[in-house]
Amino acid sequence: MSTPLDLIVAWHDAVRDRDLEAVAGLVHSDVEVGGPKGSGHGVDLIREWVQTSGIGLEIESFLQRGLTFVVGQEATWPDPDAAGGRTQPVAVASVFVVQGARISKILRFDEAEAALEAAGFRSTPN
Repeated sequence: MSTPLDLIVAWHDAVRDRDLEAVAGLVHSDVEVGGPKGSGHGVDLIREWVQTSGIGLEIESFLQRGLTFVVGQEATWPDPDAAGGRTQPVAVASVFVVQGARISKILRFDEAEAALEAAGFRSTPN
């Protein structure tokens, strides 16, 4: 990958394509993964999440500070009763941290403000 953003775009492409080997190759072996249903570490966890969730993520926007990104996304999930077999897109945001040409952290949030705060891009007043 030529830039950290290219790496994040490639990860989104691999998730969309359900290419588990590509997803695994873009992250650190002990990648930190988190979201509304919990958190953990490791390539096996991210493979399982991509495979079982069926999530589709499209990049809508991003903010970058150094090697930390907050990525605004539209997420969809499988829904056999929906037109096209997917849910309507839902706005979510994720924090990505890149280290050594691989993604070391992926944290998904239901709201952009929570992602910005988790990334240290915003602080909550005391």
